[in-house]
Amino acid sequence: MAEYGLLLNNLAGLYKAMGLYDEALDLFKQSLNNTALNYGTEHPEYSTTLNNIAELYWKLGEYGWALKGISEITRKLMKRPWEKTTSLMLLPLTTWEVFMKAWD
Repeated sequence: MAEYGLLLNNLAGLYKAMGLYDEALDLFKQSLNNTALNYGTEHPEYSTTLNNIAELYWKLGEYGWALKGISEITRKLMKRPWEKTTSLMLLPLTTWEVFMKAWD
């Protein structure tokens, strides 16, 4: 069921907001796998979930993991920017904070 990944992603966001980071990370990863299976890794929903994972890693101080996720998103956006409704400028501020923190 394709919608299952979106539901997992939303529940993970709730857990993240509640401070239940381990549970949120687990659900974000399940959502990412579900989205990859149902839509493929080039689908915008895949990048959205990957961004959520990267933001959570950033919040946990895991800057290397966060940068890895953001780098993958950036590569995807740069490959086919004309097909995306978003751009690098629309990525969350924390994305750029991850880049800056990684270079410190």
